[in-house]
Amino acid sequence: LTSSNNTISNNIVKKIHGGDTGYGIYLITSSFNNTIFNNNIRSTGAAGYGIHLLTASINNTISYNTISTNGSSTGYGIFLSSSGNNTLNYNTVNTSGAATGYGIYLLTSNNSNISSNTITIRGLTTYGIFFSSSHNNTALSNRISNSTYYGIYALTSDGLNLTTNSLVNTTSLGYDIYLNNSNSFVVRQNATTLSF
Repeated sequence: LTSSNNTISNNIVKKIHGGDTGYGIYLITSSFNNTIFNNNIRSTGAAGYGIHLLTASINNTISYNTISTNGSSTGYGIFLSSSGNNTLNYNTVNTSGAATGYGIYLLTSNNSNISSNTITIRGLTTYGIFFSSSHNNTALSNRISNSTYYGIYALTSDGLNLTTNSLVNTTSLGYDIYLNNSNSFVVRQNATTLSF
């Protein structure tokens, strides 16, 4: 379904789903110019998604939301898939998965701005912000607390600007910023702390 030029604001969203996938807010197939603002979202399931934008959903603004996800396998706070030119700012994301937790995940999603978010992730393998084949994105002034591996992880993602982020890693296994086969990036004035 296509859904454009909407405002979704000031809602309490609870999606409690046992063995299946749970979505808090889900925009699919060419959803343009939407504002998702000041919602309180809780999602569980085998995979729990707080906010999910899929397939050419562009020019959306996701801001000031409080998101909690807990997947029995995987948890995603905000997930953009093949959706570019979006703004994600001032969100508070707490996510966990028994296997993997992602705070903000961009998959084949370009030219977005991720700024001033507070992200806490837990799981056996965790990623605060994950870029996969996602180019020319900016992560600015985010605060990320990571229970295991990666604060910011980039896989085959070029042209990233990672500036003035605060990264706290709570295990000795962790990497604050990990760039894998990613080129033409800017990384500057990020603060890293090891706390365990």
